[in-house]
Amino acid sequence: MSFRVKRRVVRAAMDAISSWKVVKGDTVVILAGRDAGRQGVVEKVLRKKNKVIVDGLNLVKKHMRKTEVLDGGIFTKSAAVPVANVALLDPIDGKPTRAGWARDEAGKRIRISKRSGEPIPRPILPRRVRDVAPELDAALDTSAEVVAESTFVPFKIKL
Repeated sequence: MSFRVKRRVVRAAMDAISSWKVVKGDTVVILAGRDAGRQGVVEKVLRKKNKVIVDGLNLVKKHMRKTEVLDGGIFTKSAAVPVANVALLDPIDGKPTRAGWARDEAGKRIRISKRSGEPIPRPILPRRVRDVAPELDAALDTSAEVVAESTFVPFKIKL
């Protein structure tokens, strides 16, 4: 009696992109696939997979089982797109362009459009605001005299 053994397909490791030109918040156009030619904003950059998630594009259906927290059903979400299939928009004419690096007058590194040579501004994203600890009531705070009082009594060993 012989059995067939299923073998797993091992994919080759991707070379990591050393200098990312697409960042979260950029407006990009998709170059290939069923959403080719459509524009969207980069929601997330997956650097280890060399992919980006574009908000509202490359939609897929996700079947979710019912859990304690979530009702089950079919949900629509944006799937990842390879970074090679997206292009930044040229700031002059709004057409797809490749991006490069250059230095400005202050010596700071900036992204430039290969199409027009104009700088591509970095998107301004809202910063997350941390929750500030609530102010403590002074009446509930332990006084300095109680804190300084020594309450430790050493245990004596009888010989």
